[in-house]
Amino acid sequence: MNHQYHATPENPVPGTDLGGWGVFAVLVKNRHALIWYPLAVAITVALFTLVVPGQYEARVTVLPPDRDFQTISLSGFSLAEFGKGAGMALPLMATPSDILAEVLVSRRVLTAVVDSLHLDTLWQTSSKSAAIDQLHDAVSVKVELTGLVSIVIADRSPQRAALLANTLITCADNINRAIVNTRARNTREFVGKRLEETRQALAAAATDLEIFQREHRMVSLSDELTALIKNAAELDAQLTAGEIELSALKKSMSSRSPQVAALEQRITEIRRQLQQMEAGDSTRIFLASGLQDAPRLLWDLAEKVRNVKIEETLLELLSSQYESARIQETQDTPTISVLDYADDSGPRAQPRRVRLVLASYATSLVMVIALSFAGEYFAVMKRKEPDKYESIISALSVLRRDGLGLKRRN
Repeated sequence: MNHQYHATPENPVPGTDLGGWGVFAVLVKNRHALIWYPLAVAITVALFTLVVPGQYEARVTVLPPDRDFQTISLSGFSLAEFGKGAGMALPLMATPSDILAEVLVSRRVLTAVVDSLHLDTLWQTSSKSAAIDQLHDAVSVKVELTGLVSIVIADRSPQRAALLANTLITCADNINRAIVNTRARNTREFVGKRLEETRQALAAAATDLEIFQREHRMVSLSDELTALIKNAAELDAQLTAGEIELSALKKSMSSRSPQVAALEQRITEIRRQLQQMEAGDSTRIFLASGLQDAPRLLWDLAEKVRNVKIEETLLELLSSQYESARIQETQDTPTISVLDYADDSGPRAQPRRVRLVLASYATSLVMVIALSFAGEYFAVMKRKEPDKYESIISALSVLRRDGLGLKRRN
């Protein structure tokens, strides 16, 4: 930049007035740098992208899971239906798609993928843990607004990227299926014990009722009392079934789990209804409104009939739970429904050549323009304000010496 401009009213000095022809003069003066430097940078970046190994993406799309994903329903009635009938508000919980997204990137699933494909050997990592971390970085899971779950895996080989994505789904499904079957087996064993106890309790209650009726020659109750007994027995049986279900859930879930919290809320609501039906009587008289003036024998008969009804209803609920758990334990159906499997025709993810070349050209062009005006500004300052120029150069020299001294010490 040895060319000197002479300041006149018709030819302003660049750096003092860069408007109009002053800007144009600076650009023309540095035209070679503006043309060749950005072009050289862009060509260098383009060559670099050709040398760097590419990353290819493989995508798997999964349908939204069912509401009972990774769960087993032990109740004879749904939470939603019970909630509507009793005015309950279920707690807010994550959607099944959100749960599936977390399962897919869990360490247990990633470990299964690494073991299945021997990725620690294939990727030549220092350990299996390093291969798991590398796989975790390569996996991207997104839950769409529609509930669909998209799994994207990037790898240097498009075939291997597709294999990784499909294997991830297979491993997640196998693990989830094993969890569901194991939980079903535990539930079947737990409910089976209570089912046998309930059968014995029902036989004892029926025998006690038969003996009482034979001794006192009392066969039946009025229709009104029978209906009251039936309603109370159903609520009591549901309460017992809910407590059994809660005990089974706590064997495999944390006490802070949303499912456990929802079941505890349901049990509380059943107890509240029972308390209303009992009218707060301290002797637990379920049918106080209908039996408070009844003879003692009629009251005893109602109690024995109620005990039989409770055990019958409970036996029906537990039998349904037992069969449901037994079927769940033996079934081998997929728990994850795949809409689109990955193939090796996925797009090149990294590096994006056109984007990088354009970005590098634009960045270098802006830098050359900025340096051109900075150089012109300091050239004008050196000629018109030498004192100011020397002070800036001295400050820069001090900073340079300090930087070199720090580098030598390091």
